[in-house]
Amino acid sequence: MVDRKSEMIRKMLMTPDLEQSKAALKEDPENPELWYQLGMAVGTAEGAEASIDVFSRGLTLNPFNAPLYFGRGRKNIGLRKYDRAIADATMAIRLEPDIWTYWYYRAVPRNLSGDAKGALEDFMQCFRMTPENEHYPLVDWMFLCCLDMGDMQKAKEILNLIDTSMEPHHCMDYAYRRRIRLYKGEIDPENMIDKDDILANAYITQPGRMQLETETLTFGLFAYYTYTGNTEKANETLKTIASFKPSAAFGYLKGSAIARERGLLA
Repeated sequence: MVDRKSEMIRKMLMTPDLEQSKAALKEDPENPELWYQLGMAVGTAEGAEASIDVFSRGLTLNPFNAPLYFGRGRKNIGLRKYDRAIADATMAIRLEPDIWTYWYYRAVPRNLSGDAKGALEDFMQCFRMTPENEHYPLVDWMFLCCLDMGDMQKAKEILNLIDTSMEPHHCMDYAYRRRIRLYKGEIDPENMIDKDDILANAYITQPGRMQLETETLTFGLFAYYTYTGNTEKANETLKTIASFKPSAAFGYLKGSAIARERGLLA
C-alpha cells in the first residue's frame, strides 16, 4: 500500500526534468501523475502561471484528482490569489480528507487572506492528524494566527504544545523549530539568523533555499517583536522583509503585505 503522506512529501519536493516530463506525458497523455510532474517542471522553468495552466489542463482529463488541485492551489498562493488557492485546497480535502497536507495548504492562504480564525481551525485539524515530530510548522502557524487575532495569552498556550528538544521529522522544518525557540526565549533575536547553522541543519539542496530560510527566519523576528510588544523593532523588520526580492515565500508574502498595510513602504 502506498503511504499517501510520504507520497505528498515526494510530490512537493520533486524537481522533474522538463523535457523528460513532456516526453513521458506524450506516451501516456491522460496520466494524472505525469501531468503533476509536468506542472512542477514547468513551474521551475517558466513560472507559476505556466504551471497553473498545466495543472488545469491535467484536471480537464482528471477532474477528481486531488494532487492536481493541490498543485494548482499551491501555485496560486505565491501569486496572492488566495481565494483560488482556498478553493483548490478545499476540493483536494473533499477528495482525500485524510491527507493533512491539503488542510495545511488551505490554512496558509486563509491566514494570508486575513482569515486567522479559519486558518487556526485548519491548522488544528492538521495538528490532530500528525505525530509530534511534525508539529513545528503547525505550532508556529497557530502562534501567528493568535498574534493576528491579538490574543497573546492563546499564543503563549499554543507554544506550550511542543517541546523544542524534540528533533523535527524533516530538515525542512528547521526554520519553524528555530522560530518557536525564539518565541520561547531559548534563542536571542541577535543570534536568530546564523548562516553556518542554516547550512548545517536546514534543507538547502533546492535552488533558492538559503534565501527562503532567511526570509522565514526574518519573519519570525517580526512575530517575536510583535509578541514582546516592541513595535519599533517589528516595523524595522517588516521593512527588511519588504526589501527582499519578491518571492512566493510565506514570510515575504505576509510580511510585505503587513508592511504595506502599515504604510511602511515608500
